[in-house]
Amino acid sequence: WALDRVDRLFSHPVSASLFSLFRAWHNTRSTRPDVPWSLLTLILVYAAEDQELIADPNQSPFNVGERINLEDFTFEEASELNARHGDPPPLAEPGEVQKLFDLLGGQPDLLRRAFRHLRDEKLSLDEMLASADAPGSPFERPLQHLQRVVEKDEALRQFVISVLRHKPTNDAEAFSTLRAEGVVQGSVVSQATFRCELYRRWFARVFQGNTKTSWLRRWA
Repeated sequence: WALDRVDRLFSHPVSASLFSLFRAWHNTRSTRPDVPWSLLTLILVYAAEDQELIADPNQSPFNVGERINLEDFTFEEASELNARHGDPPPLAEPGEVQKLFDLLGGQPDLLRRAFRHLRDEKLSLDEMLASADAPGSPFERPLQHLQRVVEKDEALRQFVISVLRHKPTNDAEAFSTLRAEGVVQGSVVSQATFRCELYRRWFARVFQGNTKTSWLRRWA
């Protein structure tokens, strides 16, 4: 049984009880192989820190079983994804794939959207790159989602602004939340950077009134 985006249940009043139920099913599956629950395998997909979902480790389904962390695509994997989007592929030259990779990094969803749009809309790569953070781009919906995530919390908003200024604030909680949401990356808070160049461009546009004008001109 696969459940996608279970982190959306975090704010729901029954979330703790529901996740505790999942843990109880897992425990029964492990300790009672003779009962039907042994036939159930749960796959929970989420984009949040485990401790944010359920506080009691003894009732959490996120600290048992096998944990699989998804990583961004490498350039080679992005090139393979391009090849799988048609014959001929949307981008014919490795240098073109590199230009797209420089903007999107290895973010799988953004790359998929890009290759599909290039294939179906017959858009040139340069046109896509120039308008990637503009209204109507194929990335508008995921970018707007991240913007809503950031703007719902003042601490997240201030942290993003500080990363735009290349001076991340020492807010470990905001860093952890934004890293889980896929907005920023880095092993420690002082090394926080945007996950990809497109995210930096988008938030520079969103928060341009909160950053130095000279800095925005330099990085636009």
